[in-house]
Amino acid sequence: MLVKVKIGNLEITVESLEELDQIVKRYGNVASEDSAGQAHPDKKTKAGQSATVGSGAADTVLLKKFVEAGDSGVTTIEVGTILGRRGKAARPALREWAKRIGLTTDGNLEPFDEARVGTKRGLRIKSSLQQVAEHILKQK
Repeated sequence: MLVKVKIGNLEITVESLEELDQIVKRYGNVASEDSAGQAHPDKKTKAGQSATVGSGAADTVLLKKFVEAGDSGVTTIEVGTILGRRGKAARPALREWAKRIGLTTDGNLEPFDEARVGTKRGLRIKSSLQQVAEHILKQK
């Protein structure tokens, strides 16, 4: 029996549910729920070591795009695609991302300004935080 499992854009074909359980056990992250019922990845890796904050490839790619773009900014479409959120959900996801990578520590602080990238809407890191972003990128 072949089983196809689709998670987001990822599709996995396994021969049995036991094989799927083994894949989840090996590659899955433990998620904990907050009071709002939203799942968040655990801060520990499988070996019990602390995960590096903002160590994901998408985090690094997005940070590099913002640093390279400087004052011109990055289109909201690119930001949404990298973070996996579109429309109104992209802005809160971007604030969470900024906190996760260490750009800000306060969830109420707005670290981004509106920008125009050609004819499209975009966002840029505030000039006061641009050097912080460059420093974080050098450490990666």
